[in-house]
Parts: sequence; structure tokens; C-alpha cells
Amino acid sequence: MALIRFVNGLLDPAQQGQFAVPMQILAKNLGLPAMFVEIRHAGTHDTLPSLPVLRTAVGRAMEWLWVSYWSVAEGTRDGGDARAQAAAALDTRAKDLLRRWRKLRQEDPSRPLRVGDTTKENKDALGLVRECTEFCMLPENLAAFVRGLMQLKALVPLGKKKTALFKDQVKLWMPLLQKLDTALPEFAATLVAVLLDTITALPNGSLYKLDPSLISLTAVAPEKEESLAESVTGYADVIVLWISHLFSPTSDFGPSSTSSSSSADDSLDPASIAQKCLLHPNAYTSSLLRALLKEHDTLAEDIGDLMPLVEAFLKVKPNNSNKRRGIEDVESEVEMWKKRVKGLEGVVMEVDVEQRGERGGGKGRAGRWRRWEGEWVAKPMGMV
Repeated sequence: MALIRFVNGLLDPAQQGQFAVPMQILAKNLGLPAMFVEIRHAGTHDTLPSLPVLRTAVGRAMEWLWVSYWSVAEGTRDGGDARAQAAAALDTRAKDLLRRWRKLRQEDPSRPLRVGDTTKENKDALGLVRECTEFCMLPENLAAFVRGLMQLKALVPLGKKKTALFKDQVKLWMPLLQKLDTALPEFAATLVAVLLDTITALPNGSLYKLDPSLISLTAVAPEKEESLAESVTGYADVIVLWISHLFSPTSDFGPSSTSSSSSADDSLDPASIAQKCLLHPNAYTSSLLRALLKEHDTLAEDIGDLMPLVEAFLKVKPNNSNKRRGIEDVESEVEMWKKRVKGLEGVVMEVDVEQRGERGGGKGRAGRWRRWEGEWVAKPMGMV
């Protein structure tokens, strides 16, 4: 109820026009992540999301309120400085834990972690896993840890050819992610939500480069040995690879793991991820959707027919220029859309004409509704 009132309280005052504006658009205008609107819709019109999802959403809502309102309202007062210093301290601690893991495992990342192994490397690695688990038990600490994972040199490698280095990143980080998934019920849902928000926030047309202003987690801050243009190239492509890997049947993470503490979480259902991709079509969500359909046969049967519609939408280049268009340009665009609609006629599901005729009670009657041929007499509502 608190999350529903949070979303309604923010978005309802923004409904000031003659016609209602979709809540997704209002949220985007306010900078509110789309996940809050989806949770509000599910809690109001569908089944209530699971407890781990709600806890994660509450933490992110508090963080959003602080960044977007309270920190701005308080300015440089002592309370604001203390809160900012505490958040910075958490980020520093999270980065230190991740740096130690990378340094410890980079020589032999494929080496498995065994409880009975008494070697120094194995004991140090398991001890570091315990440190990370204890640190992430509080919601604000978990958020800081995920922010650290989203930094360059963590889940996303440093360098120009990021996708080519993805397999090495999987070997390096998956043992830690699997251990945290087993120990912390909220970890998988929090990580997947941040990964998914990163690519769903991108507009259509950003196929090769990612605008750093769209990433709110300072994930694309350039390093000394890499320029900003190089650091953002391929960032979102690696995020797509990570989500695809985490939802593959062989990942042993989240819903694919028998030991996961969050395996029953609805937000980790591939169908839920596919739905978000369909609601936010761009080059990256389309790529993720194709990967999910390839891995999950049931999903391919349910929504596979929608892919041509998504692909057709992505082929339309957005018109961002302010130049006034002539009548020839408008007519050309109309003809283009006519061709596209004609090409998609085979994709749209057709209703069985014979079945519709049977429901209508006669041949040629489509559906239950038909025109009244007799004389019309005014009567109160509900009377025949």
C-alpha cells in the first residue's frame, strides 16, 4: 500500500491535461524508474509482488526520494552532509570488497570454491564471500554493493572489446554471485532489476554507443587509461549478455538454481523479463528478448509471434530534428507505414470467422453484438 501511494502521490498531480497521460510517460518525465509503476499496477490490478521484490522496491524508493527530493531540499545542511558521507562510505566499502575479490581470483578464476579445501587461496576466497554476505544483509548496503558491481572493471570489463572479454568476466564473478544468491533472498532480484533498468532506460536508436547521462549509477566513469567514448562503447551490450547468462538454464543462479534463496520470486521469471522488454523496445531489449526466446521454448511459444512487430518498430528511426517537414516527406512516411502494416498482416492473430459466426447466431454475423433491426423504444437502463 505504501508503494502504491508513493507512485500515485507523485504521478496523479502531474495529470493536468484534458486527456489522461499514461503513467509510464509521467514517470519518465519525473525521472521515476519504470519498476515502481509496474509494481503499482500489479498491486492494484493483479497479484501482489513477492516480499523480496517489495523490500527491494522500498529501499530503492527511499533512495530515489533522497536523491531527487530530500538531498536537494536540505542543501548543504549538516544532516545532508552526514547522509551523503554515509552513502559514500558504503560505496567505498563495497568497491573495496569487489577489488579484493578481483585481485584474489584473477590468476585462476576457474578454480572452484570448495568447503573442505584447505589451500590458502580457497580459504581466503570463502572468507571474502562471508564478508560480502554480512555486508549485504542491510538493504542500503546491498544497494551499494550492486552499484559497485555495475562499475567498470566489475561486471563490465575495462577496454574497447568488452563483449570479447565477457567469458572471462563470467569465470571471475559467477562464483561470488552464486554464493550471494544462495545466502541472500533479495540479492538476485536486486541485481537483475538494476541490470534491466540500465537497458530499458535507453531510447530506440542508441545501438552502438551509450549516452553516459542515461546511467544513474556512475557506471561509465572513465578510467585514466580509457577515454569516455571508449568506456561507454559496448557497456549495454555486456549488460544484455549478463542478463542472458543469468537466465540461461545452465547458470545456476536465481530461477535456474536449486539452492537459490529467491528461486520462487516472480520478478525472476523469464516471462516477466520478456514483458518488460516488450514494454521498453530498443536495440538492447530486443537482443535480450531474442536470447530469452532461444533459451526458453515455452516463452517462444507464448510471445514468439510478437518479435516481427518489435523488429518493425526498431527499424523506424526517430525524428529528432526540428526542421519543418514538407508535404512530400509526410506522404512518403505514410506510404512507408502502409507497406509496413501490409507486411505485418500475416503476424497479427486472426479470429476464426466461423467461430465468430456461430456466436453471433447466424452466418456472416461477427461476434455477439449485432444491429437491432426492429423499432427502438426508449426505456430505463437495464429493462428489455
